[in-house]
Amino acid sequence: MAAAVGDGDDSAFYDAWLAAGDRLHGEAATREASGHRASARDLFLRASGAYASAYHPIYGTPVDPRLLEAYRRQVASFDEGMRLRDVPVHAVDIPFEGARMQSYLLPAEGHETEVRPLIIMVNGYDATITDMYFAMGVVAARRGYHVLLFDGPGQGGMLYVQGVPLRADWEVVVSAV
Repeated sequence: MAAAVGDGDDSAFYDAWLAAGDRLHGEAATREASGHRASARDLFLRASGAYASAYHPIYGTPVDPRLLEAYRRQVASFDEGMRLRDVPVHAVDIPFEGARMQSYLLPAEGHETEVRPLIIMVNGYDATITDMYFAMGVVAARRGYHVLLFDGPGQGGMLYVQGVPLRADWEVVVSAV
């Protein structure tokens, strides 16, 4: 990766990480076709992380079309990984003031159909819904909590794709959730 990036050019950084994501995504598809579900899941999730890394240096306003491309690949790879989990994950779009908040409901592992405590996870301005899964979501679900992850205004897809900026009255956002 370091050789591909060189002296730190943002475009080279983007290209290197996008290529890494493509390679991992391709390996995941091959593993899935061969019946190696767990390996495919893990590789799809690694691809999602590589795509997310690609656009950090080009983050800003106006939104760079390359950021949107990497973000779409990030979410698509993440969705492929979620599809291959042993415990199903439920994708939900939450309506919000003419937009939609993408969310995922991760059932508590081993307690999927039981009433359990629910943790609603909120990320930061420069994070995405997939970051929360890796940072906290998967661990909480393994420890018996149902988990709802979402991108709100000023975060991930709401910002990049829908153009909905961050807002101060976060209680309105969480109430909609």
